[in-house]
Amino acid sequence: MIPGWDQGLMDMCVGEKRELMIPPHPSHMAYLGPGLHSGKQLDESPLVFNIELLDILDSPPAPDAFAEIDKDGDKLLSVVEVQGYVKTLVAEGLEIPDGKNMTEVLWEIFQHEDRDRDGFISHSEFSGPKTHDEL
Repeated sequence: MIPGWDQGLMDMCVGEKRELMIPPHPSHMAYLGPGLHSGKQLDESPLVFNIELLDILDSPPAPDAFAEIDKDGDKLLSVVEVQGYVKTLVAEGLEIPDGKNMTEVLWEIFQHEDRDRDGFISHSEFSGPKTHDEL
């Protein structure tokens, strides 16, 4: 999926039309391909999409990784809970990239996810698959 679509398509209703303007980003080259951006510098060119939602099909429920990680149910992910989850994924075959150790992986996760730097990843901070309270 193109980064930004997940937010831009949220809460759409069948029949609704929207224009999504996705700010310029280096990853767009993968979607545009060389030479498909009208001669403009890629970093100057937002992606613009006109979208109409035609139908919503039944699908299996999305996984709720947050609930799976949050073993104590307090809506906060601690380092211990995230470490346990990562260990489970490694046991299932996930490879830790670039020879990093568990401490480095956890540090990177918390640098990215723990936006308020309180040492926990809250439900609202978590960017992975989760159920949404408003749904």
